[in-house]
Amino acid sequence: MEVDSEQGRGTQFEIKISYPYADVPDTAEPQADGPASLAVLTLLIVEDNELNMEIAEFMVTDVGGKIIKAYDGRQAVEKFAASAVGEIDVILTDVMMPGVDGLEETRRIRTLDRPDAGTVPVIAMTANLFEEDLREYTDAGVTGVLPKPLNIDQLIETVTKQITKGGKTDG
Repeated sequence: MEVDSEQGRGTQFEIKISYPYADVPDTAEPQADGPASLAVLTLLIVEDNELNMEIAEFMVTDVGGKIIKAYDGRQAVEKFAASAVGEIDVILTDVMMPGVDGLEETRRIRTLDRPDAGTVPVIAMTANLFEEDLREYTDAGVTGVLPKPLNIDQLIETVTKQITKGGKTDG
């Protein structure tokens, strides 16, 4: 331990503590179930911010996923309604958008008269993760949440869990 003190300027303490290094595995264990990538999936990405859209697009396509873009909730509902049943495997949606927001979009998709409207996984991309927010997302029909800023590992893990939970593990 070292102490350096100067009148009128203050005191500085320096403490050095030695710890042994922990054993850290070299690689993460592979997941036993679900796709290791998004290669067999088509995701509808709903994001009003161009930069955030580009980031999400890059992450999904970089691991082999296909995307359909919508820049607001109204477009998302229209694109989902116009798609073939089962064509869209997952919807990644921003929550806070002008006009039709992500929650209203999800409610509208859930009420469409088609077999996959009630079962397609909808993952909210948001920085609002308080308990009351999560309840509101679930009440709207959202099935998963990804915190912003997006992280590729969390994205793959969340999408994989949603697809596996829904029973769809291949294209």
